[in-house]
Amino acid sequence: MPEKLILAFATPAWIQVALVLNLVATCYMTGVIVFVQIVHYPLFNKVGRDGFATYAERHQWLTSWVVGGPMIAEALLAVVFMIWLGTSDGLSRFDGHMVFANVGLALFIFGVTAIFSIPCHAALAIGHDTRIVSRLVWTNWLRTVAWTAKAALAAWMLVHAFPAPSF
Repeated sequence: MPEKLILAFATPAWIQVALVLNLVATCYMTGVIVFVQIVHYPLFNKVGRDGFATYAERHQWLTSWVVGGPMIAEALLAVVFMIWLGTSDGLSRFDGHMVFANVGLALFIFGVTAIFSIPCHAALAIGHDTRIVSRLVWTNWLRTVAWTAKAALAAWMLVHAFPAPSF
């Protein structure tokens, strides 16, 4: 049933809306992750040990509000693009490799988050450890590069999805 509903929206106008939403969510997350990578995570070592666990827990809670919606949107849009890929009015004008690359990058980002970021944050919620902060910063480069690539791909997908308007 959900697949039929999604296919009902496989029209050029809805595809364009979905591509714009994908670009917006991905660029938003790219901006967040670059800020976190360059500014926020390195400053973890400057917070100090007293109260660090509380700081880390609060960081996790507040960050989930900032990134939860856009990350869910990216995941849902990746699924929608996969469903639309084979439709006549859908994403057939794309090379399927773009859609698969989008899905692959989303899966990679979620995987790195689950395998590295979440355990590092859980450990930091117990107390400050410079080795864990270093691991968090290093492994977050994987997400930073992947989100940057995903943003470029999202822009490319939108630009190439439809012919340029003629004036």
